[in-house]
Amino acid sequence: MAEFTCPKCGHRQPAGGAECVACGVVFAKVLQARQRAATGGSARPEARRRTSAARIVFLLLLVVLAVVVWRQASLGRLSCAGGAGGPAAATRSDVLVTGEAAPAGAVTIGLYDPIELDGMTRAEVEQLRTYYVDKHPELVREYTPSSAVFGQIVDGLPWWGVEGQFCDGPGERGIDGDSEEARWVINPFLLLGVDEGQAFIVSDPGCFPVYPSPATLTWDAAAARAEVKYDLSRFLEEKERVGLLERYGVLELVNYNARDMGFTHVHVDDKRSPNIGPSGDSLLQRSAVVMQGYLHAGGSCGYPGGCNNKSPAEPDMRFTVRSLPATLHAKLWRGKPASPADPADFTFVIEFR
Repeated sequence: MAEFTCPKCGHRQPAGGAECVACGVVFAKVLQARQRAATGGSARPEARRRTSAARIVFLLLLVVLAVVVWRQASLGRLSCAGGAGGPAAATRSDVLVTGEAAPAGAVTIGLYDPIELDGMTRAEVEQLRTYYVDKHPELVREYTPSSAVFGQIVDGLPWWGVEGQFCDGPGERGIDGDSEEARWVINPFLLLGVDEGQAFIVSDPGCFPVYPSPATLTWDAAAARAEVKYDLSRFLEEKERVGLLERYGVLELVNYNARDMGFTHVHVDDKRSPNIGPSGDSLLQRSAVVMQGYLHAGGSCGYPGGCNNKSPAEPDMRFTVRSLPATLHAKLWRGKPASPADPADFTFVIEFR
């Protein structure tokens, strides 16, 4: 009869047993341990090689994935850094409720005089903005201030003041009066505002801030249309009183409210805009123009350390009012239209009286 020697204690016994009757060791475990020692720690070196290869492949896949993620993140950073005021950054989901989803009939939107923003943090300005948007929850979906418009406000800085901009000019007194940008910050549904886009220095101590002021704003969300009325006659009379009438001529559209509400392009329909004329080489009445307005810290106010204000200069937003009454019929789109003749996503009409 064939015999088998126990690999641990040397006891010999008939072959075929699974363990030693003398010491109780399991034969298979001892032999496997010896085989692992002889092959460098693995009873199956080919399995070890396959495992190592799999690990290498896995690490290579991780490297590839990391490169892809890094490239995507880099592209995102470049897009934001290169155009916080640019059109791409302004693209948002549809904030406004229009069409069939909107309530029927026209709504009168309250208009508010400028207030003081000096010293506020960006978060406080955005909270203030949201407060005024929330006055008409039926007109908006979930709202968050656009980072493209508000993201570059610097905490704690002053702002151009209405007295500073329209009487004192840039310098130490450039921040005097309520903040002129509040004309639009706290009037979010005034998608397109009207301004002269410049500051004035008036030597007369009786000077008072003179700027175009909206009188009424109505909103027909179901028709995707709004209309604002400006008393331009009164504005011109006041310009004459402070000795600045001779410096009147060109107006411009302040558009960052439109951008904040998700619109990117604007066009003034010349056929529906009686007594509105172009200014210089402005493209406003010839094509769909990219809107670029946003808020940031700049030095135009002349105050030490700078002020929060609107940028950039937008020559294509300029126009003239040839005579009164006049109507500016503006078409707004949430993306670049194929042609300025395309139907607008929203119509914003400015009536001058």
